[in-house]
Amino acid sequence: MNGQFLIARYIPDLERGETENIGILLQSKQKVRTRFIEPEKAQFVAKTDRELFSRWTEYWTDLCNSSRIQIQRDKPVTARSKKFFNSLLKTQEGNFVLERGGLIDDQNASLDEQVDFLFERLVSSRAVVGSTRVALSKKCDDLFREVGLTELRGYQRKYSVRLVYGERETPISFHYGIEQTSPILFHRVHIGDEQSVTSAVGRFDSAVRQNKCSPENCYAIFDSEGPAISGFEGFLSEFANPVNISDQDRARATLSRVVTLAS
Repeated sequence: MNGQFLIARYIPDLERGETENIGILLQSKQKVRTRFIEPEKAQFVAKTDRELFSRWTEYWTDLCNSSRIQIQRDKPVTARSKKFFNSLLKTQEGNFVLERGGLIDDQNASLDEQVDFLFERLVSSRAVVGSTRVALSKKCDDLFREVGLTELRGYQRKYSVRLVYGERETPISFHYGIEQTSPILFHRVHIGDEQSVTSAVGRFDSAVRQNKCSPENCYAIFDSEGPAISGFEGFLSEFANPVNISDQDRARATLSRVVTLAS
């Protein structure tokens, strides 16, 4: 048997669409477990959003602890139902969202062990250094304008691809995209952050597997001048064309080729 899980995410800036994982909701062995970052440790949450952070995490926890829930006009569902998460996915709003995370083998571990494993693997419990993210975003924007990417027909900042997870079609956002028969997808990656790398890999891999784009049209943009974890760059390159923006000449040449091919 496989359990399924959702990832609760916080979006600091809806326009940029960058996310921080804040919790795990796991359905396994016909039961549901949750684990969220404690509010005092979620230093990356804006002060204006902290009350909402507490409200949403408490709300989701209460729903998952209920024996039966009814969302909007849907039929009531129990925690034993495979449709339980379908209902939960309708509760998200604004800066706090739920996304399908995938499946997990539930044969050899308790629910608490499983949710703890996923939490440690996927949820950041430290403050995010915002300046690093802003710096990479600005470098991308500046270089995209310089090579003419932003002038291409079909160019979009925050490009969404609709992917199917289980019974539900879900929009997954990339930081940039160019609309064409086979879209060109770009996603910024913080090469020193395992969460950022695995999130990007999952997006690119799912988009290619579901024939939403071709592998050669996937571009992962990172800055090697920042913190890096050994092996992540190689791992990333298995799923997307790596663009190291700190090597300006090579990055400019790569993106210029994209402009030529897409024109």
